[in-house]
Amino acid sequence: MLKEAMQYFLQKADVKLLEVGGRSYSTDHIHPVREPKIEGFSTSTLTSIVDYIVQNPDRLDLKTIIHIISPTEVALKTERYGEFEQRDILIDAGALIPDLEFDNWMSSEEFIIELQSKYTTFPSRGADDSLLLTAGDKDALLKCVGNVRSDTVRSHGDDGVTQKVEVKQGITMVGEAIVPNPVTLAPFRTFQEIDQVESKFIFRMREGRGGIEMALFEADGGAWKQEAIRKIKAFFEKELKDKEIEGVVILA
Repeated sequence: MLKEAMQYFLQKADVKLLEVGGRSYSTDHIHPVREPKIEGFSTSTLTSIVDYIVQNPDRLDLKTIIHIISPTEVALKTERYGEFEQRDILIDAGALIPDLEFDNWMSSEEFIIELQSKYTTFPSRGADDSLLLTAGDKDALLKCVGNVRSDTVRSHGDDGVTQKVEVKQGITMVGEAIVPNPVTLAPFRTFQEIDQVESKFIFRMREGRGGIEMALFEADGGAWKQEAIRKIKAFFEKELKDKEIEGVVILA
């Protein structure tokens, strides 16, 4: 039936087949007629993917694959099926994350708001191996940038790694502080269901036209992305095990 349909199409569309070097070529673009794709869902959480697998609302009798594409994108795909061995996306999740201002100079006020609203705490092990929550260098950074005098940055010490600036220690007293560098911070960069990944940043200050300007520069070469993907995989492994779901392949 398909062969007859293609021959009919070729006749009606005045498309010709040519033999060149032992291979067949068409004088026009021809696309195969495929089975309709399954209409998928778009969500913003990892939990929605787990719920879809557990509840199987569409009663699909297909094996599924969780494809962790990036720290902010995960898709649940079917195994290949049908005459053309197609693979469909049943549901995909995109993390809702804030716009992070890396490599961008900003005023101290803007920098403090950025640090307070878009960076979080992350788990760490204490001396007795107990699990703690820490902000890394966030608190130290906030304390430093919140007290820097706007007229002292020009005289700061800078060896390319460590910056020294004068900070206000009271109403009138001024002292010297070493700016932590590099700093360990955990921005909101992946799904909320997993712990945000901490990484290293280079913090710099300079004197701008409107006063002090500050910026953060990523300093881990993107290694945090692999760690976030591992955390997402661990999340699915735990959730599916707890719900006694087997046979789902997780690609990370």
